[in-house]
Amino acid sequence: MVYMVSDDVRLLSTVPQLQWAERNSTLALSEVILRQWSTERQRQARLIDSQRQACVQYVDDLTAAVALKLDDVTATVMTRSRQPSHYDDVDNDDGLTVTSVVESRLLAALVHYDASLDNFKQRYHQRLARDMSASRRGFVNYLSSVESNAWLSFARGLFNQTTDAAGVISHVIVTSLYTSP
Repeated sequence: MVYMVSDDVRLLSTVPQLQWAERNSTLALSEVILRQWSTERQRQARLIDSQRQACVQYVDDLTAAVALKLDDVTATVMTRSRQPSHYDDVDNDDGLTVTSVVESRLLAALVHYDASLDNFKQRYHQRLARDMSASRRGFVNYLSSVESNAWLSFARGLFNQTTDAAGVISHVIVTSLYTSP
């Protein structure tokens, strides 16, 4: 009888070592998953920030180009207004020339346009920040929903039971890690 169960006893004596090897394998895999999750989260955050920065840079470049054109037009108008013209001799009743009236209206329109452009740029930056914030919140909510998914709760429960039984600290991702900065 001893001879018949000796193989079973030898096999059973290796079970703790097999369990520790499986535990170590599972722990290493969970660490790989956590590192990959962290890397992907950081990558997604960098992508969101770079997209926002690209939009801001584009609008800044665009407004700078428009402002440069406005400066060019203003300089041209100022240069032309200082050059004598045969129309300057024709005065109206108020003593204003046609050139000075056109110049003053153009300059007033340019000042108004410049103010409108600054207002637009400010509103655009605010809207971009607000829109990107919603996207970021949506991404955070998506990650939270994946982590708290009912379909995954069974697997997470099994994992937690096996790690608790083996005396290992649980490595399941904590939802608070998903909160945006």
